Amino acid sequence: MAPVEHVVADAGAFLRDAALQDIGKNIYTIREVVTEIRDKATCRRLAVLPYELRFKEPLLEYVRLVTEFSKKTGDYPSLSATDIQVLALTYQLEAEFVGVSHLKQEPQKVKVSSSIQHPETPLHISGFHLPSNRVFCSHCWEQDPEESVRDHQQRRHPAHALLPQPQGAERPRPPVLASHSQRGQIRHQPPSHRGSALPSTATLPKGRAENQRIRP
Repeated sequence: MAPVEHVVADAGAFLRDAALQDIGKNIYTIREVVTEIRDKATCRRLAVLPYELRFKEPLLEYVRLVTEFSKKTGDYPSLSATDIQVLALTYQLEAEFVGVSHLKQEPQKVKVSSSIQHPETPLHISGFHLPSNRVFCSHCWEQDPEESVRDHQQRRHPAHALLPQPQGAERPRPPVLASHSQRGQIRHQPPSHRGSALPSTATLPKGRAENQRIRP
């Protein structure tokens, strides 16, 4: 990269020991930049620079222009007096050697668009499943208000929903579960209900007294 004609340096360029002679032919700064440097190593380097450092103060009109422009952009509170003078010197050298016709006189307004969805939200990515907001489980059932019961049954059990349902027919009862105990007895276990206080009982098989009961 070929060096440019003019370069304005701030304190950061000297603290980082930047090779400014490779960046520009003429290196400029202001006195306040060098005065602010307290690092001893940087001060020793400033005494033996491999290039000529030119000190130049910006004109008042450019300082005022940069100040007003920074107030419009909202950067003024974060800029020090030295920063504003460095920017003003840069604007002044640009005006002297190049011109200001290509520079903006007013800051560009930023258009902010509001969107419900985050712009970085991934959509339709292979291998990723984006679950819906509706939740269906065995203990809780959340049904769409616009969905009828028959539509829900047809969606959950397509084959059963196609069967004709006679009018006045009773709803099918839940199946009774049966398990074999260690003594060969059969225990009939009704489906459990939450909050039920009825104890579970076991009845003897046929052939014994019906009024006899055993402990579960």
